[in-house]
Amino acid sequence: MNEKIRPAMSEDGQTWSHAEDMTWDNEKKEAMVRLKPKRDSVWLATQAMYPYSRFAALVEELKRFPPYARVETIGKSVQGRDLTLITVTDFATPDAGKKTIWLQARQHAWEGGTSYVAEGRAAFRGFRCAGG
Repeated sequence: MNEKIRPAMSEDGQTWSHAEDMTWDNEKKEAMVRLKPKRDSVWLATQAMYPYSRFAALVEELKRFPPYARVETIGKSVQGRDLTLITVTDFATPDAGKKTIWLQARQHAWEGGTSYVAEGRAAFRGFRCAGG
């Protein structure tokens, strides 16, 4: 934290914004955030969180696109959750000559940004795989 980093906040755990009213004490290295929540619960974090339930829903969505997406479990986390490998390609086209993009995300729970990038890249709403 510092005076330039505003904490992320959510009242539903899904929609995130940054706290607007924050003061920073540079001597104590502390922030004071004033909130006017509209609900009983408020989530505060250094960045927008990406809950496991959102990832699980994405995996289920991708499983509905077998011509272009393959979802595999390649191990288990310390908490016993599946380690998931998602391959997105045109499986009807031979691998020779295809360009490869390796995108690694969800390695650490607090790295929400990579999860949002991976979700955006894997999203199939309007997506059309064109030979690679």
